[in-house]
Amino acid sequence: MEMIGPEINIIMGTVFSVLLSIIAYFLKQLHTDFKKVACELQNVQNTVIVNKTQIDGVQELLHQKIDFIERRLSIFEDSKR
Repeated sequence: MEMIGPEINIIMGTVFSVLLSIIAYFLKQLHTDFKKVACELQNVQNTVIVNKTQIDGVQELLHQKIDFIERRLSIFEDSKR
């Protein structure tokens, strides 16, 4: 009977160690995934900033063209009077 106790302790210790190793592995994988997500989020933010800058530039160019056409139209109307 005395031999059963130490054997159970060894088996339980081994099982506990294996389970902790598995948990540590998955936590490491989770940490790696979070790092990748953070990096991808930064890339998305940079892309959004670039796109916003491009849209602002195109919008400004469009406003300039509209102003130019309005000035030309006003000059044309003035010359017709």
